[in-house]
Amino acid sequence: MKILIALFSITILSINSIDYTSKSLNNNITTYEVVFDGAEGGMLFFTDSKEEAITVKDEENKLFKKYGEDANSYVGRAFTMLLKAADDNDRVYKVESVIELKMK
Repeated sequence: MKILIALFSITILSINSIDYTSKSLNNNITTYEVVFDGAEGGMLFFTDSKEEAITVKDEENKLFKKYGEDANSYVGRAFTMLLKAADDNDRVYKVESVIELKMK
């Protein structure tokens, strides 16, 4: 199941560029307005305002730990997500690190 989710995520990230709905804060950090779609197997699924999928690997549940509840209790809620581009982004798909996730 994890392999299937990983392959799905790679496919989505390679097909869709998430730069459409972003505002660049500086050279490496970008902010996105997203809606949380759910979590499964250490993966978090979001959709931005252009209906583009954003998948985040979070096996330790760090992003939702500050809210004190299970991540899936926030399905459908809007968030602001800050992402930092990886230095070695010469891959087929875009790799970014989540800097911050704020509930709106």
